[in-house]
Amino acid sequence: MLGRHRGLAAYTAGQRKGLGVGGSDFPLYVLRKDEERNAVVLGPEEALYSSELVAEEVNWVSAAEPSSPLRVTAKTRYSQSEAQATVYPLGGGRVRVVFDKPQRALTRGQSAVLYDGDELVAGGVIAEI
Repeated sequence: MLGRHRGLAAYTAGQRKGLGVGGSDFPLYVLRKDEERNAVVLGPEEALYSSELVAEEVNWVSAAEPSSPLRVTAKTRYSQSEAQATVYPLGGGRVRVVFDKPQRALTRGQSAVLYDGDELVAGGVIAEI
């Protein structure tokens, strides 16, 4: 334990400023929020990167749910550039998205939006990282 926080709502994955902790040999970032333990988990920037996620409540907009893997570009943050990925349908409104390059600060509860060029293919809620 490094200290006390101001409430989980005050922190975002990837945040570095305003953490109120020091004394580390490297900068600390918010990696995730652990609601069960009421804890903000901190670590080095490289720990923010993930290569895949599982999304649920997926809504297929311009196509039916595929039965095999599908190449897409994906966005997980409004201001983020699209990233190349492969989507693997899991059934039950769930998909696994595997990125060609690790993505920074994927966050449970945020949206994962999938595109084929400029066409919206599907969107869902990030459930697992």
